[in-house]
Amino acid sequence: MIGFGALAYFVLSAPFRRIDCANMVVELNELAAATGKNPEQLFCQLGSGVVGGVPYARKFSKLYGLMENGHDFIDSMRQFYSLLPGEIFGTMELARNERCAQLMAKLSKAHLEDGVSRASQSFKLFSSGLLILIPTSLMAGMGAFALVIPKFKEVLADIIGYRAMPFISNLLIQIYDSGLMLLVPAFLISVMIFLTVSHLFNFSAAHNTKMYMNKLFSCIAWLLPWRRNRIKRNFIWILCELLDNGVSEAEAIKVAAEATKNSVICNRAKKAIRDLEKGQPLAQALRRFDRRADLAWRVENAAHGSSSFRETLEGWTSHLSALAYKQQQSAFYYFFTAMMLINGFLVLSMGLIFFIPFVEMMEVLSKS
Repeated sequence: MIGFGALAYFVLSAPFRRIDCANMVVELNELAAATGKNPEQLFCQLGSGVVGGVPYARKFSKLYGLMENGHDFIDSMRQFYSLLPGEIFGTMELARNERCAQLMAKLSKAHLEDGVSRASQSFKLFSSGLLILIPTSLMAGMGAFALVIPKFKEVLADIIGYRAMPFISNLLIQIYDSGLMLLVPAFLISVMIFLTVSHLFNFSAAHNTKMYMNKLFSCIAWLLPWRRNRIKRNFIWILCELLDNGVSEAEAIKVAAEATKNSVICNRAKKAIRDLEKGQPLAQALRRFDRRADLAWRVENAAHGSSSFRETLEGWTSHLSALAYKQQQSAFYYFFTAMMLINGFLVLSMGLIFFIPFVEMMEVLSKS
C-alpha cells in the first residue's frame, strides 16, 4: 500500500513539477536580466554543480551538457524542448531582442493557471477511472464472461428446460459469447493508460514547427477548442507587444506566430501576411486567426485610437482565457458522463441477462 501510494503521488504530481520547473526557468532568466548577468552563466553554474541544493538539478545538468557540447543557451533550450512550453520559449527568444520580459512573465503565469486546470481534470479522470469505471467494467465484463454466465446457463437449462430463452437475454448472452462486451473494459483501460501516460509525461511537440511531430501535436491542439483559444490568446499577447514596440504589421504577425511554436498558427500567419501584401488592413488579415467580428473592430480601434494594442485587446484575451476554462470543464463533464453511461450500459445488460430469465423461471416454478 505504501508503494502504491508513493507511485500514485509521483504520477499525480508530475504536471505540477513540470509547471514549477518552467516557472523556475523563467524566474532565473528574469533574475539574470535584473542583475545584468548573462543567463548562460547562471544556468551553467546551476548545471555544473557549483551551486548545491538546486531543485531539478538533473534537468539543469542536462541543459548544461548541451551547452558544453557547443550549443548556445537558446539552441540548448530548443533541443531540450520539454523543459519549457513552446510559447514561453518563443517569448524567451524574443526577450533578447524585443525586451519582452513582462510578456514572458504573463505567459508563464497563464501557463501555470492552464496547467493547474489541466492537472485537476486529469486527476479527476484518473481517480474516477481507477476507483469506479475500471473495477466495475472488469467485474461486469470479464468476470461475468468467464465465470457467471456459463454457470447461469446450466442452471437455467435445468430449471426451465431447453425452452427458448427470452429474446433480449439470449441476444445479450450471444454478444457476451462473441467477446464484444470485452471491448468496453478494454476501451476504458486504454483510456486510463493514455491519461496516465499523458498526465505523467505531458506529450509535448518540438519547438521546430517544420517537424512532423510538431505539426501533428499542433493540429491536435487546434482541434480542441480550449487549447485553440489559449493558443490564439498567446498569439495576440505577443502580437500586441510587438505592435506596441513599433514592429511592422507583417513582421509582427510572422514573429508572433513563430513564437507560439504552433505550425497551424504559422500557416495561417503566412496567409495573413499575403492579405496584408494585397492591401488589406490588419483587422481584416487577422480574420485568418479568428473570424469573429469583435477581434476585427478592436484591432481597428487600436490602430486608429490613442490606446495601445495591449490595452485595447486585454478584455478580448481575458474573454478567451475564461472561455477556454469553461470549455475544458465542459469537455471533462461530457467525457466523464459518456464513460459513466457506457459503464452503466454494461451493468444494465448484465441485469437484463439475469433478471428476465429469473422472471421466466419464477413463472415456470409457479406453474409446476
